[in-house]
Amino acid sequence: MKATTICAVVSLAAISATLGDRAFGQIFVNGCEIRARTGCAGADLSGADLRGADLYRADLSGADLSGVQMYYAELGGATRTDGRICPEGAVGACR
Repeated sequence: MKATTICAVVSLAAISATLGDRAFGQIFVNGCEIRARTGCAGADLSGADLRGADLYRADLSGADLSGVQMYYAELGGATRTDGRICPEGAVGACR
């Protein structure tokens, strides 16, 4: 018996519509990919749940972070909304 391989072409838009903002392990909030070294300058992240997110060295300058939950988020080296840099090892908040 001959094996048959079936391939399907799937639209990434359809996958995104089905999975919302989570697709292939990536998390997006209003077009900003939440990951280390991301560039989210000026992004609207208001009200987002970023608990435990890896935002190491992320650029958050000018971003709207009102109401954001950042408990346990890795913020070391991240650029704050005011342009200052979070200290290495900062978790949950830049102090």
